[in-house]
Amino acid sequence: MGDLGGWRLVDTQHRISAFANQGLVTVRRPDGSRQVLRRGFLSNPYLWQRRPRWVHIGDPGAWDAYVVDCYQGRAGRGEKMFRLRLPAGGHQEHVHPVAVGETINNSFVALSADGHWMVSGEWEQLTRLLVFPTPALNPRAGFPDQPLPLAGIIELDRPVRRPQGITFLDPVTMLCSTDDPTPHLWGVPRQLLRVTLARPLAGEPTVPATVTFEGALPTAHHLAGGIEVEGLDYDPVTTDLRVSIVRAGRIITTTYRYRLA
Repeated sequence: MGDLGGWRLVDTQHRISAFANQGLVTVRRPDGSRQVLRRGFLSNPYLWQRRPRWVHIGDPGAWDAYVVDCYQGRAGRGEKMFRLRLPAGGHQEHVHPVAVGETINNSFVALSADGHWMVSGEWEQLTRLLVFPTPALNPRAGFPDQPLPLAGIIELDRPVRRPQGITFLDPVTMLCSTDDPTPHLWGVPRQLLRVTLARPLAGEPTVPATVTFEGALPTAHHLAGGIEVEGLDYDPVTTDLRVSIVRAGRIITTTYRYRLA
């Protein structure tokens, strides 16, 4: 459990899974300092409703002081939701009715380098990622009482299995963490992958992307049995890359922090 491709392991941190087993994101505080927010299944504020409309919270995304959480709707409802936290306080809920062929899964959200676009994913084996306009930062998102439109797709040149988190390094480069339990696609299970866009996101219906192997995530044999790779975050200010992995027994989630070697 050392370095990850060209990334050097800096440290590890452990958290109770109930508040950390879905993902994490770095956000700017009002005083300019940096804060790592974590999400677990108990971070879903809708969970305790009698018949919750939103049953799963995924890996969050952020741009500057804006934070976006992604929610999955109940089976059969055909909807997912992105909840925006505004820098001055308060929230907006933007509901997206799933399109034909789109699944209700909403595993993660990542905001583009300019903040105008959100990249999200579905589940199992994928050959595409979904692109949405970012509420409050992109007028194409509309108002909270309007359906959030699908702006386009990112076409992957190679399949990705069970992506759990994506984060932008720059306008055309993303990293992706997977909980792929098999070595069939990339030679090792549970990979860190690099997704390189043909051009920055700008609202086009389709943007091609190439997928390459970055490294094997730290799921050593002594962690085997019940582990699950979860969210991923890159902070462009500190250059910290973090990935969360639920440990065997499911009670503790470990965050591995890396920097480029």
